[in-house]
Amino acid sequence: MNIEQIDTVIVGAGQAGLATAYHLRKHEQPCVVIDANHRIGDNWRRQWDSLRLYSPARYDGLPGMPFPADGWSFPG
Repeated sequence: MNIEQIDTVIVGAGQAGLATAYHLRKHEQPCVVIDANHRIGDNWRRQWDSLRLYSPARYDGLPGMPFPADGWSFPG
């Protein structure tokens, strides 16, 4: 049996959890992100069909992952 030790568990794959995981991995710190949903963003997909972001897309990305839209658009 191969056992891997992970010192950091991040609960929740929202913006804060994903950003934290990104920075930990960037510093070669192993971590695992757990979430109640099957896919990242499922909570938003199921509950807010009419959601429009109130900030331009250029500010909506995550560390290491720019938002895939025109920088001055307001994605839905």
